Amino acid sequence: MTDSSDREGHDAPPPGSPGHITSIEDPEETRLNRVITRPMLTFFILGDILGAGIYALTGQVAADVGGAIWSSFLISFLLALITAFAYLELVTKYPRAAGAALYVHRAFHIGVLSFMVTIAVIASGVTTASFAATRVGSRYWTGVFGTEHPPTVPIAILVILLVAAVNYRGIGESIKVNIAITLVELSGLLFIILIGAKVLFSGDGNPGQALEFKESASGPSPASPPARPPPSTPSSASRTRSTWPRRSATRSGASLRP
Repeated sequence: MTDSSDREGHDAPPPGSPGHITSIEDPEETRLNRVITRPMLTFFILGDILGAGIYALTGQVAADVGGAIWSSFLISFLLALITAFAYLELVTKYPRAAGAALYVHRAFHIGVLSFMVTIAVIASGVTTASFAATRVGSRYWTGVFGTEHPPTVPIAILVILLVAAVNYRGIGESIKVNIAITLVELSGLLFIILIGAKVLFSGDGNPGQALEFKESASGPSPASPPARPPPSTPSSASRTRSTWPRRSATRSGASLRP
């Protein structure tokens, strides 16, 4: 398929008419109205960084890592910082509303690769939305309404439909709803931080736990042979020495009788 920029001027349909194909290379093709201000965009990015995982996964990460859970967040922050600097460089060089697909297209000029990156970005968004919807239909619903086993799938589908309706209404309404949710999320995080600070400065906390990592509870390796208990009495020692080879030989299939 040929982009509109590759056609002759008299053959290309005007923008907005049927048959017109927007070129990813043409910076003059953007015809969207600007309804997002800088503060709105800042809150949108902040909400996107925090996400739903800050509430849904913090307990699970703490159970796996231990008191040094901050190290997991520090590693995630460093990885996100590298990605942020990369996007800062690329978005200033290519100020277009195409994201990763545009950057890959400008780097390699391979349509199939750009299409695959676009599908991957869409799949990432679907996965994130599904995760948030299932958390709303399970843990959040249980915490708010006290239902032990809520119908997770119907609630998750209802949440997805509600979000889709807001997005269909318009980008301005979507941003405003996102800002409201971000403010609620920030209020909850600040409340938790204040409680932690109160417990720490009142002397009830243990700052040393912040440097403790949880040890693995998987036990010994299956390949290592089990250790024999030491004999407590001479009689038990003799019985251990007389019966242990017999059990070994029996397991190997050999007969102990002459």
